[in-house]
Amino acid sequence: MMRTARHCRFSVSSVRVVRPSRSPSDSYHAEPSGTFYRYDAKAIGSGSEGAQAELQSSYHKSLTLPEAEEMVLKTLKQVMEEKLDANNVQLASVTKDKGFRVYTDEEMKGCVSRIEGE
Repeated sequence: MMRTARHCRFSVSSVRVVRPSRSPSDSYHAEPSGTFYRYDAKAIGSGSEGAQAELQSSYHKSLTLPEAEEMVLKTLKQVMEEKLDANNVQLASVTKDKGFRVYTDEEMKGCVSRIEGE
């Protein structure tokens, strides 16, 4: 399968959501000053302020993977300059069962179709 490179054409370059099983999240964001913060959900990029506010209001510790996928895509949909579709966004997940994996084009189409019309 051939994959094409996807360029970040929107203002949020990364969104990370962590669902800890029994312990606090080990996801940190470091600022250029050296200050770092622990986050359960974090948006990174020039337009991250609006996305971060949405993540903070939507995140809860009992998120399922499909709920997290939808939350991330809905957040990106709100802050992107162009229409969100399976070709201009990409998801990856880390799970116990499958480890780290980048979603296939077909999986992306399925995820995006779940939030269309909202």
